[in-house]
Amino acid sequence: FVFDVNFLKNEILGRNGMPKSRKFYAGINAGLTGSPDINVSLTTPYSTPYFRAVRQAAARAFSSGSLRVMLPAMNKVISDTMVQIETLRKQGPIDLQKLFLQMTMDVLGRVGFDQDFGGLNGTGCIASLIKEGFMLLEEETFKPHLKMYMKLFPNSVPAIKKRTNHQDLVNEWTKITNTFMTRPYPSEEENSLWASLRKLTDPDTGKPVVAQKLIGDVATLVIAGMDTTGHQLAWILAILSDYPDVVNKILDELKSHQLYGPNSKELQFEDLTELKYLNGVIRECMRIVTSTIGGGIREVTKDMTILGYRVPKGTQIIVPSQVYTYMEQFFEDPETFKPERWMGENAKDNLFLSFSWGPRDCVGQKLGLFEMQVTLIRMLSKFTFKLTEGTFAEVRAKRSYDAIVVSAEGGLFFDITDRPTV
Repeated sequence: FVFDVNFLKNEILGRNGMPKSRKFYAGINAGLTGSPDINVSLTTPYSTPYFRAVRQAAARAFSSGSLRVMLPAMNKVISDTMVQIETLRKQGPIDLQKLFLQMTMDVLGRVGFDQDFGGLNGTGCIASLIKEGFMLLEEETFKPHLKMYMKLFPNSVPAIKKRTNHQDLVNEWTKITNTFMTRPYPSEEENSLWASLRKLTDPDTGKPVVAQKLIGDVATLVIAGMDTTGHQLAWILAILSDYPDVVNKILDELKSHQLYGPNSKELQFEDLTELKYLNGVIRECMRIVTSTIGGGIREVTKDMTILGYRVPKGTQIIVPSQVYTYMEQFFEDPETFKPERWMGENAKDNLFLSFSWGPRDCVGQKLGLFEMQVTLIRMLSKFTFKLTEGTFAEVRAKRSYDAIVVSAEGGLFFDITDRPTV
């Protein structure tokens, strides 16, 4: 672990920083492509021409102009989710961790690929396969003997379970990819995610990219767009459950922009940049709980000295996004919830590493923030959310499971009621 932020940004995550860990990402490759030896844009150790081409295609799809076009489709999925909340709450507390993963899956399916991923209606299996895959990877990572056992006994139950999960995942990624790759060629003006990938020229061949080569990158975009955002939204509402005064300030800000109350207008994309307090709240919640390993795991390529310590070649470097955000040398009074620390002239923007930093930062971060903004605006205006089991700190201490994503073991359950009319 390295806690010097300047060193992290310049020497590890920067343009000439350390490559991604081959050892760690081999396990992820298997669930993306079916083989631990096939790298994709997320896992390739170094930036390659193909990686840059995929990233540029995704960046076009997540530009401000493209996000503006996505708003109606995103609103439709969020509305469907709110209808589900109306129904499910009659049966008792609702697991928003599960529901938001279903919602974010459908959002990405609709706005990114113009496909129904079957999240909210329960017909899709992607979320459950991803969860199982991550659990298997974590078990293998923390039980080194298990990898050797499966290698020696390829027909053992753990080995068969792992192969079956990987094949089922690859089948899903293949189906998604083939669906858009067999569509008519999109127009030059079409910049959705599927269209941007469909129009991609493979720099390795100089020809249009083939579906087989895109499968792992499609998998990366689906997992990153669903799993991280879904977990993050659930944690944000868990934190806000303890701060009704903060929620009231959010509603006051929405009201001042005519986005809440009896004379409210329909949300427009341009409104989002004006909501300074809401955006500060989202960043502060992501400081308290960042749903992923910010920056991933990097690898030392030669014996070297890091901040006065001798570090041998091959050492794995973890960007400690769940630790440095609680260090007083970076954040004054870190245990206190202060959205204002991200606002005004003294904003801590240079310390916001939740989406990593540098040329390998999260290409979908604009979509993630966009989805969080719209979801919170819609849902906080309609409902009140209260954690069923106690305070956020109690739930975090008892059931938070920090691994590839930060989740609550068993779910995050809320009592949800209608917000009193203004």
